[in-house]
Amino acid sequence: INAEYGGRFLLQYGSQTGQSEAISEQIAGGASERGLEYDMRVGEGVHAVDLAKEPVVVIVVSSTGEGDPPENFEALWTELHDVNDLSTIEFALLGLGDTNYTDYGGFPNALHTLLVERGATPFYEYKLADDAVGLELVVEPWIEGLWEPLSTLLSSPPSLIDKLAGLTITPPATLTPTKPMFTIEWGDETSWTHTFPHGVEDLLLPFSDGSPLERSTVRDIRLLTSDARVKMVYEVEIATAASYGPGDSFGVLCENSDGEVESLLERLALSPSKSYTLTVAEGTKPRLLPKHILLRCTPWYTLKYMVDVHSLPKKVLIKFLGESCGDQREREVLGYLASKEGSGDLNDLVYQQGLTLLE
Repeated sequence: INAEYGGRFLLQYGSQTGQSEAISEQIAGGASERGLEYDMRVGEGVHAVDLAKEPVVVIVVSSTGEGDPPENFEALWTELHDVNDLSTIEFALLGLGDTNYTDYGGFPNALHTLLVERGATPFYEYKLADDAVGLELVVEPWIEGLWEPLSTLLSSPPSLIDKLAGLTITPPATLTPTKPMFTIEWGDETSWTHTFPHGVEDLLLPFSDGSPLERSTVRDIRLLTSDARVKMVYEVEIATAASYGPGDSFGVLCENSDGEVESLLERLALSPSKSYTLTVAEGTKPRLLPKHILLRCTPWYTLKYMVDVHSLPKKVLIKFLGESCGDQREREVLGYLASKEGSGDLNDLVYQQGLTLLE
């Protein structure tokens, strides 16, 4: 997975009649079939300042009126004019228009021009589909041709080690060995993988009162705030069969995708189904272990349900990974990042770039 891109892309659409949204859902389905991770958003669901941080973007957008943006893309279109640098973005744009209108494809053309003028780089050819003769004549071959360049872009791996290759790494005098908080004993292979929910009754979730977990689906997400300078607030609509009443509260257990879990297990050289037992080290406060972590489990189940693999790695984790690393160069780099001397580079190269445990 491309560490710079996080192995995912933003799939964004602007739709007046629903056609762009339907085509985006078709692209989303194709991405899922190919194991590509994506985040699908309507135009107004992303601020321009946040779009500028997205390395890979696929956009499907139509024109309305006389070359105007769809209503659910208007806010983003306005904000984009205030962002001068979009050079971090590589994008693919599919426009929808109708030659029965005077300004055929006016808005997709204008959007493509603005993105390029602000430094964004097209990684795939821009096409405009004509509803007057049939959108599918352009849409179908465009989608079919998208997968190769998109997959290549998301799988090219510029590693953190490569980015640090030019740095002079001072041996960190302030780095001391990590005090072990737990001991781990490995057991036999088990069947505790790829099932849900397995042993979930044993998870002491902070929000749980013993009620059964219900698998639910996010039906819609709407951005409620409009000012990019304040914390963004979303309204999330969830489809669930669970019964509830006024005053009830609920918690959300977000599972990580199978692809993310399997990739991380491969990188860590861990067997997904080999059981382990954790024992709190002598002198360690038991409360340091979160309540929802099972003391006896498997790597696959732990990474699937108990760990946020999308969070920024804390310095103590980077230090521990360095101590456990077999490659000398990687040990030096991770040890440097976890040291006092490397704190500036840790902030610039990891935290400011939003790199997660997956990268």
